[in-house]
Amino acid sequence: MSTVAFQILSDLHLETRASYDFHFKQTAPNLALLGDIGHVGNDALFIFLEKQLRRYWNVFFVLGNHEPTRYDVNDTLAVLGCTLFSRVTQDQAAAVGSRFIDFQQIQNWTVANHVDAHFSDLRWLNAQVSEISRTQPRRQIAIFTHYSPTLDVRAMDEKHRDSVVMSGFATDLSAEKCWISPSVVMWAFGHTHFSCEFSDAFGKKVVANQRGYAIDPENAFDSGKVFLVGEEANQG
Repeated sequence: MSTVAFQILSDLHLETRASYDFHFKQTAPNLALLGDIGHVGNDALFIFLEKQLRRYWNVFFVLGNHEPTRYDVNDTLAVLGCTLFSRVTQDQAAAVGSRFIDFQQIQNWTVANHVDAHFSDLRWLNAQVSEISRTQPRRQIAIFTHYSPTLDVRAMDEKHRDSVVMSGFATDLSAEKCWISPSVVMWAFGHTHFSCEFSDAFGKKVVANQRGYAIDPENAFDSGKVFLVGEEANQG
């Protein structure tokens, strides 16, 4: 298959900056914006997105739990995108519910709703991966989510590994079809404000490129970094 290049950015949190005028160099034909980009109540977010639509061949924008999406980039690569949310554990539910502003500021949104949304997205991902693997076994898959799909220590800041709200950010999907399928060659995510790039035991590339809040930026964030999917990327 031909190599496909992506710029992958998340957690820009433009709402915490002086303006939405975030300028970055285009280094790939495809841009993936994996959540927490800005506030949807501000028209400036949509002006920012329109600018990117004029610059890139494809823009993948992860937003909302009711819009899981598949897009076939070419004959050999499919992108699956959804928010994913997280599987908040019972022992952490009270802490997550009291500390996350989502549950105070979003009307009728509870930890239980959050977990239900996670399972909805997870079922969709597993079904899509199973269907593609069965009907198009030569097609590779890249998955883009906002929430983290792994508790691998390489994918999280060591100072948060024992956090009492960790399950509000990340879920261990290591036994799920969407994680273990050899068809899935890349999984990119955000939300944790920690950037990483590594290959897991299944040969899948796991990546995050997160900017973070203005008051606490992620030092490893690189807006121009290019992530490759395809034969050259696999050989490299």
